Amino acid sequence: MNRSREAILLDPASLVAVRSLRLRARLVVDGLTAGGHRSPDHGFSSEFLEYRAYRHGEPASALDWRVFARNDRSVVRLFEDETNLTATIMLDASGSMAVSDTAVSKLEYARTIAAALAMILVRQRDATGLFIFGEGNRTHLPPSSSPARLRELMSYLQNAKPEGLTETAIAVDGVARTISRRGLCIIISDLLDDPHKIGAALRHLRFKRQEVLVIRILTESESHFSQSRTVTLIDSETGRTTSLDGETASKAFRNGFDSHSQILADLCAANGVLLETVHTNEPVGKALLRIMARRGRI
Repeated sequence: MNRSREAILLDPASLVAVRSLRLRARLVVDGLTAGGHRSPDHGFSSEFLEYRAYRHGEPASALDWRVFARNDRSVVRLFEDETNLTATIMLDASGSMAVSDTAVSKLEYARTIAAALAMILVRQRDATGLFIFGEGNRTHLPPSSSPARLRELMSYLQNAKPEGLTETAIAVDGVARTISRRGLCIIISDLLDDPHKIGAALRHLRFKRQEVLVIRILTESESHFSQSRTVTLIDSETGRTTSLDGETASKAFRNGFDSHSQILADLCAANGVLLETVHTNEPVGKALLRIMARRGRI
């Protein structure tokens, strides 16, 4: 296995041991392009232009096999780069993002994904902005495609601290109010907020002609919470504690969590929003490959 392929599959704990967020993002992005996978240079801002005839000697992977199967025609898909795409990355830095059940917190994982996506977008010359939200966190960088903007993005992402109450719906709605042109919004959050309010904010983004990609960051213990002994639960945003019987708490938590997740999934589907759930023990490069593959199919 070559080094680039290893970078894709690098476990999150090893990846975040790289202190420089920019270097960490480069490891992920370079791994995507050199690890035998489709280049992310066509991951976000390319549109289908036309077909042309397949030329002898070109790799078979260039063929559009669906057209070949339907019409027995050997053609290649051509793309036209949209160099004026406007993208906004929204990062949740509320207190709940400090939660971890490994060496990697949800915020550390989320900022790594955000940095990698920012690097991909700016490399494509797409104007990219950043909005970091959460009580005590209010960073808003307007979209730009300059290398200086990428340095700013990395700096703000590196310094974001998990703090205060979740304000996902308010933050998303606030960003929607500032948007005046068609573009792409990427929301990276655990979405631990009122799902119906989040749904209304997503509708606002869609009304503003935004393609919306929501990356939900969770720990394994949040998705599969199970305890048999008495547990003390601590609210990561308010600090309040509650002691409950383990089995009772597990059942109540799973029921509430599953209901919350289903409502979010239904609201995203109804509004044409791509929702992808990622756990903090999954290699970042692997998660990004899955997200871009789903987006490509849609």
